[in-house]
Amino acid sequence: MQMESLVRNKPITSYFTSDSDRSSLVGLNANGKRPAVDAGDLAADKATRELKRAKALVAKLTKAAKQKTAEESFRICDTLVQWATGGYARLWEHMQEHNTRELQEICRDSGLKVAGAKYVLTQRISDHVDCWRKRVRCDTLREQANCDTDVTQHEARGELVFETCKTLEAATNLFVKHHRALVGEEKNGKLAKELQSLDLAHKIQYLAGMARGHDVLLLKAITGPRAG
Repeated sequence: MQMESLVRNKPITSYFTSDSDRSSLVGLNANGKRPAVDAGDLAADKATRELKRAKALVAKLTKAAKQKTAEESFRICDTLVQWATGGYARLWEHMQEHNTRELQEICRDSGLKVAGAKYVLTQRISDHVDCWRKRVRCDTLREQANCDTDVTQHEARGELVFETCKTLEAATNLFVKHHRALVGEEKNGKLAKELQSLDLAHKIQYLAGMARGHDVLLLKAITGPRAG
């Protein structure tokens, strides 16, 4: 018992047999100074970090360019627009009334791939209609959000928070982030300052818009083609 007490109270540096051993424990050399860092290693580390940042920037710009190209090349044929006005149920009824070859023509007219069985084509068309509906909705919301005289301006801004979200998990994380900034739990950053500058009525409108935008993705996760 007495030996255990001695061991516990003994400083760890006392177990090293030389000054160099003790110094190495705190990153010092035998002279008690930190070893000089090679200039070449520093330059290599800096070059690696700069290369990493450059690659990240290139990837970001490439992604933005692809998205812009997709936006500019997006098209949907008049037939699909007519089918989409009746809701999801009517859209599926229309697709079931047409054979594979006819659906292939609709895909071709809308800039979609035409390969695959009928069930593949119907899913592809349904996804394309979803994308078109979202684009139309977001265009309307942007007009409202940019109009200072529109009473729904802040609701539109709140709903547009989820414009680029593709999953319910991403939407939920974004909702929490904006909600914390809106109620003052998060006070730092541009977003928090922007939302805290709103008066109470506009905060409520913004929150209502966020709830509507989040519910769209929630409903899609529950009832959509990839539910569960």
